[in-house]
Amino acid sequence: GKNKSHPEFAEHGYDNWSFDNYNDEGVTGHPIASWPWPYADLFILFYREAGADANWNYMTEDRLSMDAVPLSFSTLGTVGHVFIGGSESQMKRKLLHAMQAVSPMVLIDNTPDAVKQMSLLVSVLKKAWDRAPARACGPFLRDGASIDSGSSSVEIFQAMLPAKILRYVEAEFDSSHMTQEERLLLSDIVGLLDLARRRPQVFKEMVCVLEPLHGSPEHTASFFATVLASNSAGYTPTSLAVSSALALGAWRMHRRMVTGASRLKTRLTVTYVVVAILICLTVALAICVVALGIEKARVRKVGYEEIDAALPHATLHIKYTSVDLCVLRIILLLLPIAAGLLAALENRNQTSQRWASAYSSASRVAAEIYQFLSSVGPYNLGP
Repeated sequence: GKNKSHPEFAEHGYDNWSFDNYNDEGVTGHPIASWPWPYADLFILFYREAGADANWNYMTEDRLSMDAVPLSFSTLGTVGHVFIGGSESQMKRKLLHAMQAVSPMVLIDNTPDAVKQMSLLVSVLKKAWDRAPARACGPFLRDGASIDSGSSSVEIFQAMLPAKILRYVEAEFDSSHMTQEERLLLSDIVGLLDLARRRPQVFKEMVCVLEPLHGSPEHTASFFATVLASNSAGYTPTSLAVSSALALGAWRMHRRMVTGASRLKTRLTVTYVVVAILICLTVALAICVVALGIEKARVRKVGYEEIDAALPHATLHIKYTSVDLCVLRIILLLLPIAAGLLAALENRNQTSQRWASAYSSASRVAAEIYQFLSSVGPYNLGP
């Protein structure tokens, strides 16, 4: 139905209006002079190319279609996740991916399946920051391991036994109805414990479990706002963009180093092949010169010399002069000299050592990139 708040609009719609400017009294309440989204906080406007006709009937297939917006929202702020348990496929994979991506996460505790299992696991890990961590984490420690109130979260995580945590999760939630791909496995807990050791602040500040049935709505709203706005260990959109730029720059340098190493390897291979060919030609030519010299000494003809080569069904007659034999001897002298010069030049340029150094440097750069992206080793930002 039409908007009844403005009489003129209720009668004529967008076909006719009596006011000429926005200062007229009749403009008040007319939709054409009102902002269509009065309660929004953020507006994203997209520029259309010149000459494109406006499509006034356009609407997205879905009410909130993310694919219709040509923009990555991670550039506007940290992407947060709220997980509610259910029968959605690949829920465990999404949970693990969000944790590895260092994104703020809220797990709704009183929901089933993978989210409930993950909530139990996160609750165990958060015991490392309990006021009495030795008592809270005692059931999950390795046999013979001990911690005290002065132990850091990393030391506590190192003392935990993944098998005990898995037994606790399975005891608290019956996962017999879940498929093998959707339930938490021992390998998943081992990987998450390793992530907690490398980035303990992520589990302390950015991954939280919410029990919505406990507490007031105001507390729940404040909890959501605090967690989803957190940026632990400096992982802000700006720092993430800088990290991406650094990683891309390092990959470009790695590509240049690999290209240079490939060129050196190609040059080294070509040189070795040419030297081998020259040596083979020298040996073959030496055999020919010796054979021709023996034949000449045997026949002792003046002018053209002849040599017969017996073939399976014919005889090959070769005629040559003394000048030809002299030229062959000169070539026989030059070929090994050329091979020696190439080998000496290659040795002086140290191409093999340069190739080995370039290849090793490219491998080290790749290793540094992976350590940087994984925040391990010297790039571990956790305490």
